[in-house]
Amino acid sequence: MPRSPRRSASSAADLPSKTQVKKAAQELQDLGLAILEMPSARLAGIALDDRLRQALADVERITAPGARKRHMKFVGKLLRDTDTTELRQALADLHARQAHGADQLHLVEHWRDRLLTEDLALSDWIAQHPQSDTRQFRNLIKSAREERDAAEAAARRGEAQRKGRYYRDLFRQLRAQLLGSTDLPPLG
Repeated sequence: MPRSPRRSASSAADLPSKTQVKKAAQELQDLGLAILEMPSARLAGIALDDRLRQALADVERITAPGARKRHMKFVGKLLRDTDTTELRQALADLHARQAHGADQLHLVEHWRDRLLTEDLALSDWIAQHPQSDTRQFRNLIKSAREERDAAEAAARRGEAQRKGRYYRDLFRQLRAQLLGSTDLPPLG
């Protein structure tokens, strides 16, 4: 029986190991899954191969777990032949925007909580945001505090505790001031 020719040590070192190949394939499948979470308008602006774009659209229709997994492997295979730098950059931009939006909402929540618990917080707010309507904020804070006190009393009686209308209105006003927009969608 003839022996197969052995590879030299230098050519074997040039090839990636089986583990590295599997890891790279899994990373591409994960990239495909992340691409599916992108808004379709953003995805439309990225130059993609027609087969890859169609394969990504097909994933949305597939509901069977096994078929979906098999199709994601196909998407990973198509991504091997694609330059993924633009896709990775678009995903990084999307994640950065989402994180920035979350940070902004945390800041709004911080101010709302501070305004409801500290008496001097309103003067700090007005000092930082002189364009704010002071009378409106005072009324919202007063009403939200009354609602909070009523909710705490209801909780002591064993009733359900719920945030009130003025609590949400204060959040909306703070969000409009901090984010510089008055045409924000309502919350709750």
